[in-house]
Amino acid sequence: SEKKFTEYPVFNSINWIEGNRTNAVYLDSKNRIWVGTNKGLGVYLIENDEFHIVKSNKGLDFGAIWTICEGIDNKIWFGSMGKGLFCIKDFEPFISNDIKNYTINNGLPNDYIYSILSDSTGNLWMSTNYGVCNFDVLNETFSNYTTKDGLQGNEFNAGAYFKSKNGKLFFGGSK
Repeated sequence: SEKKFTEYPVFNSINWIEGNRTNAVYLDSKNRIWVGTNKGLGVYLIENDEFHIVKSNKGLDFGAIWTICEGIDNKIWFGSMGKGLFCIKDFEPFISNDIKNYTINNGLPNDYIYSILSDSTGNLWMSTNYGVCNFDVLNETFSNYTTKDGLQGNEFNAGAYFKSKNGKLFFGGSK
């Protein structure tokens, strides 16, 4: 049988790809493909064969998106390089969406988010440019961990994270 690749030129049709770089790709439980790039966040709706750039109704600038995660409540969480953590509760195409932004002003240790993983309780764990952070989704509170708490180092690497079958979380650092 002949193997074949399919090119999806949806990026080009909306002039979003020029000079852009894809940093993260995530398939959610609703069969949508989220795409994190240096120019923000996009979503490909597979069943409709449509691509949409995600926009905030508050005019938030997402910057470069490096990680995407779906919480157990189906919210989409995405982390940026220098703009913090973002959350979309209910994505709707063709409109600007209600997106919440969390930064160091809300308790993040750093606004550079390299990875996001959801634990068995629905809380988020993130590796950052200054340690590991746990976010209690229900109470919207952060707990931050650094080398003082036993981490190998405070700086972590983009793309170096994994959740095992038994729920153990792994983050790759620079040391």
